[in-house]
Amino acid sequence: MNNKNQSAQLMMKNDVIKASKKEGLTKFEGFGKFGMKATDFPMTSIMQLADLDGYHLLTLRRNVDNGNIELVSYLKNLYFRLSDFESEYDVPGYEYPESQKMMRDIQNMMRKDEGHESSHDKNL
Repeated sequence: MNNKNQSAQLMMKNDVIKASKKEGLTKFEGFGKFGMKATDFPMTSIMQLADLDGYHLLTLRRNVDNGNIELVSYLKNLYFRLSDFESEYDVPGYEYPESQKMMRDIQNMMRKDEGHESSHDKNL
């Protein structure tokens, strides 16, 4: 489920089917989260979303910084774009300790997938 003003929520299809057969909310429950279990993802300003392939979602979104409309993809199972965030790993000269090898590899994969340099890490 996607909402252009809030984070997207991932719900399992079988859970939606089961929940649709149960009684829904019958009274105001406040502003907390109630009902089906869902996982929030940092995908906001999405105007349209489609399944692109086995690895990506294709989205049409509005850039909240400048108002431009963008056609971008998200990797499935990660559900965010690395270039949308600032990270300590992006500081020039950052050296990944050996314990961060898996994180380095994931971030390099995401950079390449988004069309950026594959790595800031000169140790690759």
